Amino acid sequence: ASTEPPLGYTRLQTASTRRLHTASTRLQTASTRLQTASTSLHSASTRHHSASTRHHTASTRLHSASTRLHLASTRLQTASTRLQTAPTSLHPASTRHHSASTRH
Repeated sequence: ASTEPPLGYTRLQTASTRRLHTASTRLQTASTRLQTASTSLHSASTRHHSASTRHHTASTRLHSASTRLHLASTRLQTASTRLQTAPTSLHPASTRHHSASTRH
């Protein structure tokens, strides 16, 4: 009795091995593409996060500058008001001085 498998069985086994190898290669290719896509996505996510952080920083700085500008504007308004009221408060004193000097 021969220990060799039947010829049909050998052909079937060869064809199955070939199909398995082809499927394995395709799976490997798909896996590599998936890995590349994953890396690309991670990179994009990192860039997005970085841009988002920069945007947040710029926004905070802008808000801070806006607050400082508002404070400066308030101070300027206060100074302007004081300046406008100053001559009025000085006016009676200057009038008194004027009438005192005309009496002499």
